[in-house]
Amino acid sequence: MTTNTNPTRNFRPSRPFGQLWQVPTFLLGVLAVSLVAANSRFRIDPALVELQRELATWRQSIDNPKEKIKPPAPDQLQPC
Repeated sequence: MTTNTNPTRNFRPSRPFGQLWQVPTFLLGVLAVSLVAANSRFRIDPALVELQRELATWRQSIDNPKEKIKPPAPDQLQPC
């Protein structure tokens, strides 16, 4: 009657199939978030470009107080 009671052997049962979907799904999620974050830098919003241009004009007008500040034309005003 010999029984193998070797305490140094660490037997780990394989994972059930129900848990195998978690790792690829996590990696796909990380990849999707990374792609969205990386591509957001290259998206150019025309309204933002126009706002930055107007802010630069206003900053130059503030820095040079002798220059008259022109109000925007009525066709440039857009309702919010």
